[in-house]
Amino acid sequence: MSKNYIQTSNKLKAAINIECSKRKISADDRKDMMEGWGYGRTLKGLSIPCLVEIKNLISGGQQYDEQYSPKEEHLLKLMTLAGWNIGRVKKYIDKKFGKSRLTSLTEKERKQLIAVLKTYGAKNES
Repeated sequence: MSKNYIQTSNKLKAAINIECSKRKISADDRKDMMEGWGYGRTLKGLSIPCLVEIKNLISGGQQYDEQYSPKEEHLLKLMTLAGWNIGRVKKYIDKKFGKSRLTSLTEKERKQLIAVLKTYGAKNES
């Protein structure tokens, strides 16, 4: 990772913590909120788009309301069959592809995600 990326990430983490203290949100409450949104309990290792979204959510903004195409709708059905929730999918695509939204996946990345979800779906059917 570049020095600029790390600095930006650290500034966003600090901004999230400042916003939490302004709103009198304890660290445990922030962790619970983040877990409910599907980001896990720690800021460590999250991509910059995820950190920006968390900051916006904590500062009173709304979570990004994605408009899904038929392809993304298919992914969501596969996700349900695989026993995953949207938080787990977001965490997977962030870790694997460095993206925070289904709508930002390329065709190749979407096919890889479909293959993973089909594999987990087949395991759940067994």
